Amino acid sequence: MCGITGFWHSNSGDSNAALLERVGRMMEALKHRGPDGAGSWADERTGLALAARRLAIVDTSDAGAQPMLSASGTKVLVFNGEIYNHVALRRELEHEGVSVAPGSDTAVLLAAIEQWGITDALKKTTGMFALACWDARKRELWLARDRLGEKPLYYARLGGAFVFGSELRALREHPAWRAEVSADALDALLRFNYIPGEQSVFRGITRLRPGHTLCLRESDLSAAAPPVSQAYWSFAEIALDGERRPWQGGFDGAMDEVERLMIDALGTSMSASVPAAISLSGGLDSSLLAALAVRAGIKPLRTLTVGFDEPDYDESAHARDLAARLGTEHHETTLTGADARDLVPQLAEIYDEPLADFSQFPACSVARLARDRGVKVLISGEGCDELFGGYRLYGDTLRAHRRWSFRPRWLSGILKRVAGRGHAAATARELYLQSLRRWDRPHPLLLRHDSSRALDQITDAPDMRKDAHWMMALDTVAYLPDDLLVKMDRATMWYGVENRATLLSHPIVEFAWRLPVQWKVDGGAGKYILRQLAKRHLPEAWLARKKRGFTPPLGHWLRGPLREWAESLLSESALNDTGLIATKSAREIW
Repeated sequence: MCGITGFWHSNSGDSNAALLERVGRMMEALKHRGPDGAGSWADERTGLALAARRLAIVDTSDAGAQPMLSASGTKVLVFNGEIYNHVALRRELEHEGVSVAPGSDTAVLLAAIEQWGITDALKKTTGMFALACWDARKRELWLARDRLGEKPLYYARLGGAFVFGSELRALREHPAWRAEVSADALDALLRFNYIPGEQSVFRGITRLRPGHTLCLRESDLSAAAPPVSQAYWSFAEIALDGERRPWQGGFDGAMDEVERLMIDALGTSMSASVPAAISLSGGLDSSLLAALAVRAGIKPLRTLTVGFDEPDYDESAHARDLAARLGTEHHETTLTGADARDLVPQLAEIYDEPLADFSQFPACSVARLARDRGVKVLISGEGCDELFGGYRLYGDTLRAHRRWSFRPRWLSGILKRVAGRGHAAATARELYLQSLRRWDRPHPLLLRHDSSRALDQITDAPDMRKDAHWMMALDTVAYLPDDLLVKMDRATMWYGVENRATLLSHPIVEFAWRLPVQWKVDGGAGKYILRQLAKRHLPEAWLARKKRGFTPPLGHWLRGPLREWAESLLSESALNDTGLIATKSAREIW
């Protein structure tokens, strides 16, 4: 169930038919997220309307249709995502005397909300989701988002209405839509290649934070300030608690526990009424997931790979060899410069909001391959680098800081005076923040800008004792939800496929943060514990090869098949028309 939207306008005076017609237009904008069905519900007494588009995964029957009414008739739920532990939750509810209709995880979640309340119900779930739930008895509208931010949810006050949706395009269909591009958001996009935090590209349109709920009451519709969201799960608390209560069971015991948790997560995330497959890039994360899926006896096991026509970037042969060794049903496609030229005009529509992560190309390609092979659930390895220290930049930053720290004091002073701000970092954390900025000061490119809060938006990380852990925590609260998970959600949803980041199962997240940092970033090499675990399941020679990354040959494409497209977007006339970008500066850079 993959696209939700709705609004609450208490003084609208509209009939049910008018409310349903309005929310129907918003719902239609999300058709790509749910090609298997649609439903809407309205209450003219309150001016409330809810709608959902459906991608049928766990239960493909009409029993999973939405919006869904609770047994008491007092709650209405629209839900985007999956509850992986719905079978266990059903047993717990039945033990308490609650009868739940068979099949649908949505029905289980709604029964859990009615039995335990929304906050306690969410704390019991394992899954990914965004939802809206109307409590008719209390006259409250609740929004909620999963712990790590796999599923999106935007909200805003538009005129006298409170409006929400899975994507901005749904909000744009509301008749009160009036939006101005945020200069802060553009500044952040140029600095980091994505828009971080609660802000969206439009002023006044907010993203609900991961692990949070928001409760809206009728009085909030006319209040001066919007309601404040509340955390039901705090990554900061998990990370800090992991440092306070580190794992005491030894390295081998930790490997055993990581293996058990990953196999459990694969078992639940690959459980569906429709075909599922693992996105196999040839790297450690996806290869280990595939090997553990074989170990768990998951059948049939499908794997999908995207290769490139530039040999220096292509890892498809490695993925093909591993698939043959593991005995998977393997499918692959090659992404060429011509393919990129055909895809790139669609990216703005697919992503709905600016995102400058060029691995959009392979993400869209693997999603399209999944659709073409009849696969509706794609298992991917997002989160592994943040949890287990996989980014090379962590080790590079620590080594650079050590070199900086050991230089003579007299040289430090000279370098600071001569080289300026770029060399003045005193800590590893400042060096890391500098390395994250694509543009340190993008103001010359912008015709208007506010005092930028872009850096504040990505530094909301817990103050870990270890520098490497702080870097990983920073990426977990910013880069992971606002870039990587956005990239995969929009790509897969566009092609009617659901992405599941298995490693973001919260038991894995919580355990990973109890592990000492040296079991992750060891001597500059990341994911040490996973590399040792992989030796149990993968050939040593395969593990020793160098990983290229999920990176397309973008420079080659921009000088070749994408040159004409890029030149047209960055022409003087096109830049002048934006009213946002300084033409002379942009042309000089291009």
